[in-house]
Amino acid sequence: MNVYNALFLHEMLVRPRSGNLLRHIRLFERAAYRVGDATFTLSQIEHGILRRNARAPTALRRPFRRRDARRAAIPSRLDPRIHFALNCGARSCPPLRFYDDAGLDAQLRLATRSYLDQETRVDREGGVLTLPRLMRIYRGDFGDRRAQIAFVARYLPEVASMLSRIDTLGVEYADYDWTIAT
Repeated sequence: MNVYNALFLHEMLVRPRSGNLLRHIRLFERAAYRVGDATFTLSQIEHGILRRNARAPTALRRPFRRRDARRAAIPSRLDPRIHFALNCGARSCPPLRFYDDAGLDAQLRLATRSYLDQETRVDREGGVLTLPRLMRIYRGDFGDRRAQIAFVARYLPEVASMLSRIDTLGVEYADYDWTIAT
């Protein structure tokens, strides 16, 4: 996560961009760091390593082929909290933070709670829960509607108090502002 965030920040300092980040989508395939004997792009770090070689939402194939030596860096399990730790420079991205090995679980828990607290809306009367758009974009990492609600409930007591109505809750997703934060 730190390498991803540092690489993105470095790329934006060397080659500043403005406007809508989606107009600069190729930077995720071009910006790269060499780590040991291997080179990793932003996309390969996010989707190949952190998302366990999952296809990016707009990609046709997985980042690493079967015999790619970089697959050795893939963790044993996917932790969807990474989505609240990676900053791609858009206004709706989570804030930049540094993560260290010793306190990683607590740091991811805090980053997740903070992001969900800012991006989740609860309409008790209407029975509608508005979740962060990241949970829709990466629904394969968070699971179906019920799994997403249960995930958010672990971090937000207000949502946890609504779990008895999980089957009747409506779910919507907040807008995502892709404007590059300056």
